[in-house]
Amino acid sequence: MRIKALLVILLFTGFSVFGQDKKVLYGFNVSGDWNSYFRVKDLDPIDFKGRPNFSAGITFRYFPSARWSVDAAINYSTKNFKEKVDFSKYRAITPNDPALNFTGGATLLYNHGFLDIPVSLNYIFSDNKQRYFYTSLGLVGSKRVGYQFQSTESFEGISTNPPYKGFLTSVKLGIGMLVRTDKIGINVEPQARVYTYKVHRGGHIENPVHFGVQLSLLKL
Repeated sequence: MRIKALLVILLFTGFSVFGQDKKVLYGFNVSGDWNSYFRVKDLDPIDFKGRPNFSAGITFRYFPSARWSVDAAINYSTKNFKEKVDFSKYRAITPNDPALNFTGGATLLYNHGFLDIPVSLNYIFSDNKQRYFYTSLGLVGSKRVGYQFQSTESFEGISTNPPYKGFLTSVKLGIGMLVRTDKIGINVEPQARVYTYKVHRGGHIENPVHFGVQLSLLKL
């Protein structure tokens, strides 16, 4: 714990030194996200649904020139989704299966926790230093650090293993605005993440798409 605390102090001390000439801004970010399954085909008895998610962490932005900046962050994020199972459709497929003695259906909740490291290159549209719009293109590496499964019903054949792979990569696309006050920068960036390869460990071929709106408070 002492080593981790020392690293955090050194990290923020380094950011403070760089921030004096306005080349580097640092601070915290939080994002409200939606893990959308609109591209994932439903199975006949199972309906796949996205769920609200969030991410939060520390971030910094480096300005190599007036029109370009580079972002990097360390975030904790959730990538959750759910399945709604219709048992009547299962019974229509296998009417003599004794395991399918339920009425109605069940909701399966898959809760993933990930450590994200996004790195982005931004192009700034304006020379105005106090308020400007920009576009962002980046790459995100995500390592799974937690998982929890919940179900409204218990039935045979259900898998409680994490459906997502342990490491994911995605391309991040965004467009944002930074407004500077006397002491802080307020940054808002709607963004979308498209995964670079198959996310699910089995079954699904199509990937979800991660949408979000990120708010960052940056020390000037």
